[in-house]
Amino acid sequence: MILEIFGKKIKVNVGNSVESQILREELGVYKEVAGAIQPDLTINYLPSSNLNAESRNPSLHLNSLEGFEVKMVDANVVFNFKEGKLNKIDFSLNDRYRGKYLLSHLKRFYNIQYKTTSEAIGQAFHEYVLVPAMFFDPSYSVVHASGIYSEEGTTVLFGGTGGVGKTSLELELCLNNKASFLCDDIAIVNNEGYVFPNLAYPKVYAYNVEGNNSMKAKVLGGKGILDRFQWYFWNKLIGPNRVRRRIHPKKIYGKVTSDRQKLNKFIILFRSHVSKLELKEISPEKAAKLNASVIASEYADFFNHIHWHEYNRRALDQDSFLSFSQMKKRVENNLNKALHSSECFLLHIPMDMPHENFKVEMGGLLKKMLKKTNFMEVS
Repeated sequence: MILEIFGKKIKVNVGNSVESQILREELGVYKEVAGAIQPDLTINYLPSSNLNAESRNPSLHLNSLEGFEVKMVDANVVFNFKEGKLNKIDFSLNDRYRGKYLLSHLKRFYNIQYKTTSEAIGQAFHEYVLVPAMFFDPSYSVVHASGIYSEEGTTVLFGGTGGVGKTSLELELCLNNKASFLCDDIAIVNNEGYVFPNLAYPKVYAYNVEGNNSMKAKVLGGKGILDRFQWYFWNKLIGPNRVRRRIHPKKIYGKVTSDRQKLNKFIILFRSHVSKLELKEISPEKAAKLNASVIASEYADFFNHIHWHEYNRRALDQDSFLSFSQMKKRVENNLNKALHSSECFLLHIPMDMPHENFKVEMGGLLKKMLKKTNFMEVS
């Protein structure tokens, strides 16, 4: 099947295994492209990786003439290049408990989202394959943000570090303010200022649904007894930030945005020593630098492989397909360029503000903000 993802025509070959069926279902949220066309990128799900390696330094990284292999805990991913351009990715899962009934159940119970590696193939596809592929596009930037398209026609990204409230605002606007879902956790933006839908299943934590029984019913609806027990058990034992579920975006929101949208507002959430919510306008340059710092942390493992790719290629007197310095500049410079046609803000949040209070106050503020041309009128 050929799908339109992030503005590209991507051919995905998934096979007929059980996890292939799961992946095919998750990818059904994207538009399928009809007709015989040449894809921009081909992605193959394989039982195991197969790379004709020339070097292996360190043991987690394999180098070949055509590309390199990234070995991770849950997956192996081979990036293949033709004439200096990424044209094919092969990936496989490392599910040590596949076919082992008791061990699979134990793995699932101790997993934050009650999934085995094979059952979470859609997450692996987006996080280990699809999003890293975008780092190789010279006009794209990867942004750590959730995003919505409002009823008023405004596209807003909420950036910041993990757990700061991005998904909570996405939920608030989509469920209570008729906004359409655009992305959760990671946004893909080109240097012309367009945001592409990232329809990976949103990760909803227990703290996201505190005090919202209808939302909790959507998250746990149709789940088995053990699934629900695990949710409540870990929530009580170690806290609401240590249990979550990945849910089909249409099941949660009903409305999703399938087309790219022009970015209007980028709000970076930041907990600091303030007594109340404070919204401050910042420059595109500062916003891009802040995002680059977060992305460097979120994708540290992948960036390590880019360093090792350079090391292996240099030792063999070969040119690297992309250097770390090039990738770092690309993330920052492309977003900086995109944001010059948008408004950028840093939202200071009191460090001791309870999450429920944050959702209520910010929800009210956002209702006013989305109806204003100038966000600073309500700050």
